[in-house]
Amino acid sequence: MFATAACGSSGSAGAEDRQPGDPVVVSIAADWQTMDHQVNPTNVMFWQTGGYDRLTAIYNGEVVPYLATSWEVAADNTSATFTLRDDAKCHDGTPVTPKVVADSFDRLFTAPKKGINMAQTFGAGPWSVSADEVNGTVTINTETPFRGLLEGVASGEASIVCPAGLANPEALQTGFFGSGPYFLKSAQHGDAVVLEKNPDWTWGPVVDGEQITATDLPDQQTWKIISDATAAANAFQTGALDVGRLYGPDLKRFKGTDFSVEQVPLNFPLVMSFQQAPGHSTSDPALRKALSMVVDPGSFAQAYTTDGSDIELVTSFVNPGNTCYDPTTADLYPSGGLEAAKQVLTDAGYTGVGTNLTAPDGTPVTVRIVTTSTVSGQSGAYLLDVFQPLGADVQLSNLDLASAQKLAYSGQQDVAVSIGASTVEDPSGSIIGYYVGTPVSDGGLNTFGPPPSLDPAWNDLMARAFASSDCEPWIEAQRHALEQNILLPIAGANWTRVAVPSVDVASGFYFYEPWTIRNGG
Repeated sequence: MFATAACGSSGSAGAEDRQPGDPVVVSIAADWQTMDHQVNPTNVMFWQTGGYDRLTAIYNGEVVPYLATSWEVAADNTSATFTLRDDAKCHDGTPVTPKVVADSFDRLFTAPKKGINMAQTFGAGPWSVSADEVNGTVTINTETPFRGLLEGVASGEASIVCPAGLANPEALQTGFFGSGPYFLKSAQHGDAVVLEKNPDWTWGPVVDGEQITATDLPDQQTWKIISDATAAANAFQTGALDVGRLYGPDLKRFKGTDFSVEQVPLNFPLVMSFQQAPGHSTSDPALRKALSMVVDPGSFAQAYTTDGSDIELVTSFVNPGNTCYDPTTADLYPSGGLEAAKQVLTDAGYTGVGTNLTAPDGTPVTVRIVTTSTVSGQSGAYLLDVFQPLGADVQLSNLDLASAQKLAYSGQQDVAVSIGASTVEDPSGSIIGYYVGTPVSDGGLNTFGPPPSLDPAWNDLMARAFASSDCEPWIEAQRHALEQNILLPIAGANWTRVAVPSVDVASGFYFYEPWTIRNGG
């Protein structure tokens, strides 16, 4: 039911020496802010799902049954009805009934959000949910057509919170109140989260026709915060780490060894993103165009990977091979280099081009780049080097993941490097959700895109695309994004997951949940 890693003598004990229940250690790149996934799932979406269950799961890019044994999606993509299994129980013994599920979604749909783009996960809404106890079903309505609902209910923020957690929202910030495969044993900021197996968990996802249960899983999982790639690589080689993501030069240590080294596609590319809200230098399309023109995609991508990996350059916000990919976007891709970029700025009324760049209104131009090495590699330093010759005051903040996200969500950046991570190929599941709707400055999660009032055509295209069952509006949106310099696609992106020979991880996942990890070959 799981893909099996190669076995050998490197790292932890060989598969022949490990038992299914032996503990495993998994690395995570950053600390968490809260465990309340319905408010802000950032940095808890991997390990925290161990305490909770969802209606569906994603395995190898496909939706599979979980708490829901079956479902029916309305022909107009405005609702889905899920038939629930009847044996799942919360950690305190409360049965997971249709009402329990509906109450959890009701809070998800109404609680104030800090780090969740609901439009990305559930469409534009408004959303509602109802329970049918007699027939054992739950129906979720999106009102606005949205074709990604089955994937949305598999997301971390859609994890079902049991009644005890709903009755005590403050406790959700520091504890588990679900029905998942693991209890929370301990959690220490800056160090690790320790999960202890729920031995009664028999209602996991159905994978390749087989039911995942607690007997398949390690008795304990320790999710260790290791933000430095070299430290993580050292931990692998000393036997202190079993599973984790690696990047940069340290990854070369494990290629050609007995360790499992898997390139996990993110389905959507690496992009350069601009903050386009009023008050930001990058709200001006002329500056965005000039900044895009000085970027060499190949050099950018090499700075991103830093490990010599093969790179596939792209000109669209979906990868080649995606059914909605449009090769004609290459005709719109910005190019020209530094001198052409300077001319664009001069033509737009900028002064001090190349020395002390000043906007047409007399404001000195500042460009704030925010990156994190765990996502962006050294691409921030590359952008600093190529932007400075335009004459702007270019500032780079290369931070840990949590700090970088705080700046992005609070609007304190002009340029960022983003990855459109998704477990499925539908564009609605990509980073593009952070380019549409209410800006972050007004309490929304439109972190990079134009406010609706400034580019109604873009927002109309995105509304059509999220609702559509075909690719035409997505293709139009890709072309509009390049024409207006809303974003700059760079290259197909992958994460590299490393595991010791004695631990298997569900193949194809960038988002590895605790239920996807087990011992043995």
